[in-house]
Amino acid sequence: MDAPMANLPVVIFQFALSPYQDWQHLAWGGAILITFTILILNILARFLATLSSLKQ
Repeated sequence: MDAPMANLPVVIFQFALSPYQDWQHLAWGGAILITFTILILNILARFLATLSSLKQ
């Protein structure tokens, strides 16, 4: 539990600064993954909020 833990934003940052083209592509993929995940969660939350407001 005392060891450092990797997380996706840090890995994206490190890979984006890498001189290797493969790592830079992985960084773009990770950034797109985070962006679409947040987008889907936002749309889902708005949909659920609309449903709950219609029931009242």
